[in-house]
Amino acid sequence: MPAPEITVVQLNLYRMRWRWRERARLVLDELQQLAPDVVTLQEVAPFRCQAQWLARQVNRRLPGHRYRAYVSRKQGWRGLLEGVAVLSRLPVRRFASHPIGDTRVAQRIVLRVADRDITLINTHLSAGGDARETRIAQAHHIVARLPAGRVPLVVAGDLNAQP
Repeated sequence: MPAPEITVVQLNLYRMRWRWRERARLVLDELQQLAPDVVTLQEVAPFRCQAQWLARQVNRRLPGHRYRAYVSRKQGWRGLLEGVAVLSRLPVRRFASHPIGDTRVAQRIVLRVADRDITLINTHLSAGGDARETRIAQAHHIVARLPAGRVPLVVAGDLNAQP
């Protein structure tokens, strides 16, 4: 049986930096136009409840859509400033956050779509040209936590690397 289709949008928000008020309007306009099932976000500002604010604003613009924010802070003191988040209008059956090294985390969310479960991974891997080995190790951490067997899987995030 084929997996049901879902629409996923991925965006690195760059926290509240670099003209956020102007960018926020653009982000909301695009999310309103696209009306995705799921939005994966990186570099959200947990201390400002940025992901929750986006969910509320999109819910106001799209009557009948009820997005809920699932936020995971980075590890250590960096978690005060930055994290990753998922906005979902689909039912969430399970949600977990896992450390993957270098203060980074990966989110694992099981979504219910029609009569099937879909696993979604959201992450933000380490940046920089000298972080290649770190990104590989982080990818291994993520793969080690994937569900056994053949299940529909979506991996999204800022991978900080060329394809």
